Amino acid sequence: MGLSDKLRIFGAKTGKAFFGMGIVMAAVTLLSAFSPLIMALYLFLLVIPVIITLGTVFILIDGYKDFFSSSTETFAGFSQTAYAAMPYFAVAAVVLLALAGVLLFFDPRAKKDKAKITCCAVIIALTAIVAVLSRAVVQ
Repeated sequence: MGLSDKLRIFGAKTGKAFFGMGIVMAAVTLLSAFSPLIMALYLFLLVIPVIITLGTVFILIDGYKDFFSSSTETFAGFSQTAYAAMPYFAVAAVVLLALAGVLLFFDPRAKKDKAKITCCAVIIALTAIVAVLSRAVVQ
């Protein structure tokens, strides 16, 4: 095995690492894009005990009102921050997955990596679409 084969195998291993990091960044991008929806679900889950107990939960549990208001404000701040950082997560995901696709393409044992290369392309497209659509909805 020559030096070029060893370098391509190293590149393939690096590509696999980039693939994993790109998948994580794509997931963070999706969670950031849907953070307002997740916040609405969280508020709904906080309101359910109030509805079920007809408001007596505020009397039965000391500090539930404070917990309700403070956790809502905290989660709203987190949601706004995550949504504002979403373009950076999307760019990181696209760059990592593009590098992974290129490095995996030059793997001498590329028969196993064709699915990963295809997955890179699909996730790049989905991440870009989600990032563009989520920004278009806001503006």
